[in-house]
Amino acid sequence: MARTFLMDHFHLNFQVPSNLPEAEYRAIHRSLDRPRFHAALLATVRQLLSRYPSLHRLRVRVSR
Repeated sequence: MARTFLMDHFHLNFQVPSNLPEAEYRAIHRSLDRPRFHAALLATVRQLLSRYPSLHRLRVRVSR
């Protein structure tokens, strides 16, 4: 039997204006793709979860 199971999941959407110059779209996409951004997002989620004692045993993964 599995040691963990997926209890819930959330989706995070990033929306940008449709009239941005192509260079800005590329810059935004590069930022969202960076491992540093992913690490910061995971750290933020973990910090949020740390405020709720009942959630301390959760395992969190950020993926694309």
